[in-house]
Amino acid sequence: MDSSSSSSPSSYLNYLNFLLFRPVLAILFVLSFIILWWLLAWKLVLVHVPLVQEIFASMLMTRLLNR
Repeated sequence: MDSSSSSSPSSYLNYLNFLLFRPVLAILFVLSFIILWWLLAWKLVLVHVPLVQEIFASMLMTRLLNR
């Protein structure tokens, strides 16, 4: 009789790969992509926005005063 592949350890690894590793890798890829583009936007654009400069200047001042 032929051994079925559904009970072999390699099929369990395939299910684990499909159900666990791939979604985790996909989520990590998307998050790293978002973080990369956010940092790029921060360095190139958001630093020059006056409102952002004002907010971070006030945050810096409160940190310096609390020391």
